[in-house]
Amino acid sequence: MDKKITRQIALEVSGLHVREVGEGEEKSRTIEGHAVVFGVRSVNLTPWSDWREVYEIMEPGSIDQELLDRSDVVLTAFHDNTAILGRWRFGKGTLKLSLDARGLRIECTLANTARADELLSAIERGDITGMSFAYETDENKENGFVTNEKLPGLSEDGKE
Repeated sequence: MDKKITRQIALEVSGLHVREVGEGEEKSRTIEGHAVVFGVRSVNLTPWSDWREVYEIMEPGSIDQELLDRSDVVLTAFHDNTAILGRWRFGKGTLKLSLDARGLRIECTLANTARADELLSAIERGDITGMSFAYETDENKENGFVTNEKLPGLSEDGKE
């Protein structure tokens, strides 16, 4: 059974920004930052719950070039798959993905569309509060994810 999971990291961690341009250059339409930052705790994934808090940490090695090369990744605003802003399809496309020591870096020059204009404006104004990514995993596979596991070093109140 595939399960879709969404993860968000804070803007100051992701470094999402519109690329700056030099003097006399046209306004940039390129956004860049890290969609995944290794070793950083996500925001609370269950903000609606009074009895538990769920966080996630992506570790180095959880994403590798082989995985990227066989992936179809779309860049959207607010996970709205009806308005694709960029795409990485098996290593090619308008969305650029690269791995570095910090995590998964994205870069995309946005088209001249109303949706892209809204996104650029929101990033420039500071209205966008972070980046997130969604992925699917198979819970039944050996290397799937584990839920409800109490790990050492988490909160004493048992919520985390």
